[in-house]
Amino acid sequence: MTMNYTPKLFVDSNIFIETFKKAGLKEASELWEFILSNFDKLDFTINLIVKNEITYHLFFKRNLITLEEVENLLNSFTSMEINLKIEDMMFSFIEKYNIKPNDALILSTCKFYNIKYLISMDKDFTEVCQKENIILINSVQIANSIFK
Repeated sequence: MTMNYTPKLFVDSNIFIETFKKAGLKEASELWEFILSNFDKLDFTINLIVKNEITYHLFFKRNLITLEEVENLLNSFTSMEINLKIEDMMFSFIEKYNIKPNDALILSTCKFYNIKYLISMDKDFTEVCQKENIILINSVQIANSIFK
């Protein structure tokens, strides 16, 4: 009996924010299209940090979409809970890599839930993902080469 495994991919808030901005990064929009076209095949995940950043940037700061639209968008993704072990890991990643707390929480969430892929345009993840054996997907070319 074979079990089907659906890979989990963590989506950083910058993909959402850059996609919705009028002059956002082209690479983020291409990754957004990859996410939409694979939404039924792959498990795209977020956590409370991503929810907070998206709500702040898309609703409060830029007023690009309504709060209801933000909520509907975020609820369509699998939400990974942040627990005490993840919080503890956050502090060790901050100390080890000198990264921002929100980035450390994202990294900790990936490590705790054994999420092998992180979709992000944040250059702060380049080195730490490599060291933590997480594949950073920062272009649609990388995404397509992995998930054909």
